[in-house]
Amino acid sequence: MQHIRPHEALELYPTESYRDRLTPLVLPDSNTPRILETCILVALMKHVQAESVFEFGTFRGINTLNLAVNLPDGGRVFTLDLDRESALRATQHPHDASITQRHFEWEDRLAFLGTEWERSVTQLLGNSQTYDFAPFRSSLNMIWIDGGHDLETVKSDTGHAFTMLDMDRPGVIAWHDYSNPRHPELTEYLDSLGADRYLKHVEDTMVVFWLNR
Repeated sequence: MQHIRPHEALELYPTESYRDRLTPLVLPDSNTPRILETCILVALMKHVQAESVFEFGTFRGINTLNLAVNLPDGGRVFTLDLDRESALRATQHPHDASITQRHFEWEDRLAFLGTEWERSVTQLLGNSQTYDFAPFRSSLNMIWIDGGHDLETVKSDTGHAFTMLDMDRPGVIAWHDYSNPRHPELTEYLDSLGADRYLKHVEDTMVVFWLNR
């Protein structure tokens, strides 16, 4: 695992002027993801010129909206989260279980619903460990893993991510919650994965990413 400063990740997206670096983002409040992490996600997205994005973990749909609003014309975000039936059968980390309940409280007011970018979002429902990802094989150029944080789910989501990424063009897989004290097994797993693949952790954040150049 290589640890880099935030500016190194943000500067992966070079521009000729600061005007070119202007980008729309959801202004943060107590419910939004950390703004630095969101900026890094968008920079990675622009670096690989992502047109097809897959998100494990919709939650309130805030990052879904951040991704959708920064898509090129014709781009699409696919976002997957548990539905109520799948949640009843899922074995979750206790913290994830509480997040799932909050997701259900927000399911009719997810951030992208009712916006002009909703048409660029495909909402998928189900358990990522049993979901059929065959239609996405080798078709995506950005994947954001922020669903279940237990080791079994993270391993499963990561395995699917590498099969869904189109290896014939630039792409990125990014994970959330690295170094989160709630999920030490996730951090250990990504450290071990980083021994075989060139993973980078952005310091001062919980974001890790891998680039297919």
